Amino acid sequence: MNYTFIDGDSLLFRCAYGDKTTEAIMRKRWDDKVEWIKGNTWADEVLIAVKGLGNFREQLDPEYKAQRPTLDDSLKKRLNFVHSYAVDNGAVKCDGWEADDQVVAWAWETVQEGNEFVIAGIDKDLLQFPGNHYDYGGTTKKPMAENDRWHFTSVEEGYERFCAQLLTGDTVDNIKGISKVGPVKAKKALADKSHNEMMQTVCDMYKDEYSIDWKRKLHVNCNLIYMRRWLEDEFLYEEHLDDRWKK
Repeated sequence: MNYTFIDGDSLLFRCAYGDKTTEAIMRKRWDDKVEWIKGNTWADEVLIAVKGLGNFREQLDPEYKAQRPTLDDSLKKRLNFVHSYAVDNGAVKCDGWEADDQVVAWAWETVQEGNEFVIAGIDKDLLQFPGNHYDYGGTTKKPMAENDRWHFTSVEEGYERFCAQLLTGDTVDNIKGISKVGPVKAKKALADKSHNEMMQTVCDMYKDEYSIDWKRKLHVNCNLIYMRRWLEDEFLYEEHLDDRWKK
């Protein structure tokens, strides 16, 4: 069985764009895009995750995504319509966490069962999880080549991406990392290191940046950035260190 797991939140926006967009157009956009993704990823079955009620990250850090602009009422109405249509047609509403967490949780379960999967989305955070990824982005004016849509993430690359984001932070989600560290500096700091050594490097840089508060800050950031495998899952950085660093 080949599964494709779709992060549907970005798909909602793509279906709702345009002030003159009618409900009929939004329904057709959703149906066409889902079928297009299913066909292009050779899926026997597709599961779609969309935004639900509540998000544990907002309890971890009240400033999470706090800087995002407010959507206008017209767009909100269209998004609500597409969201309801998606849920009525089988999309899973993700209460308590985010759609990309649910997508990763499905992928995690599928790995345990020994089945094949593809994760479909445009959020780079999803590339933390090892496996095949399909980018359904691009527009009519700026199309993506089919080869550019595919990416295979190894275990090593996925973990390095996670550690790199701990260092850079995420301006889109309002997560503060290490001052003056961008993707290039983060990649250099983590290059040619084992998993333990990468996390040791992250700890060192958090100690320098946050002083006595570094452990709390690192714990919070780990769990803001980490894609959960199940709803109560938690990333404990201490478990990814050599014994000499667990002090």
